Formats: sequence, structure tokens, C-alpha cells
Amino acid sequence: MSDDDSTQRKPDPFAQPTPESLNEALDALAELLERTSTESGAADAAGSGIDTEDEEGSFSIPLLEDVVQPEQEGAEAEPAVPREEVYRQLVDRLTNEIEIIVQTGLDEALGEARRRILAQVKEHVEIILPEILEELARARTDKGS
Repeated sequence: MSDDDSTQRKPDPFAQPTPESLNEALDALAELLERTSTESGAADAAGSGIDTEDEEGSFSIPLLEDVVQPEQEGAEAEPAVPREEVYRQLVDRLTNEIEIIVQTGLDEALGEARRRILAQVKEHVEIILPEILEELARARTDKGS
């Protein structure tokens, strides 16, 4: 085992992702999907009868109502999953993801605000504490006189 192997650290799976790492992951996923669609998607689409390429050669996803179950015929058949259910699931997923992003941002902002407030309180106490102690000592001596 070399020194390089022992100094390399594995990424923390529980660490909060950064916008840069999320963008990199999305770019990698898009690239992978594009490669996969050009390799196997063309053969699948040619056999399915669903047109997935336009005149410019860009890939398009078929609409849900264009996709039917194998035992059904024609475009008048109902989709396998009701459209409203698909929309509801997509909205629920998007809502959950937005809630996570907002909660993470709030947690980070509250943590930063807490640190700033504690620093300000500590600084203020360091300034005002000697004055308070002096007034208390003076009040004790005034009572004793």
C-alpha cells in the first residue's frame, strides 16, 4: 500500500451536496442518457413504431397517450397509468425536493445566524461586564457606608 492510497479519502455519503456537485451529476446523467438513447434507443424506437427523432435528429420522449400496453391496439386505448396520477406523482416529487432544498437552506442560514449572534453577544459581554461589575461593587460599598 502506497502513501497515496492511505491519504486519499472517500467522499462522505452523508455530506450535503453542493450546487456544483449537483450540476456535475446532472451533466453526467444527461450525457449517459444521451449515449444510451443513441446506442439502444434508436433500435427500440424503430421496432416500436413510435417516432422519437425529428428532422434535426434530436431525441424526443413520446407522450404518455402515445404509449399503449402490448395487448391493446390503437391510440384510443387508455394509458397504463391515469394522466392525473402521473401529474400528481410528479408534483409530489417536485414539492418534496423543493422542501428539502428550502429546509437545507434554512438550516444553514440559522446556523450561520446563530454563530454571528453568539459572537456579537460575547463581544458585548466582554465590553459591558467590567462596567456592570464596577457598578455592583460601588453599590455594595454605598450600602456598607
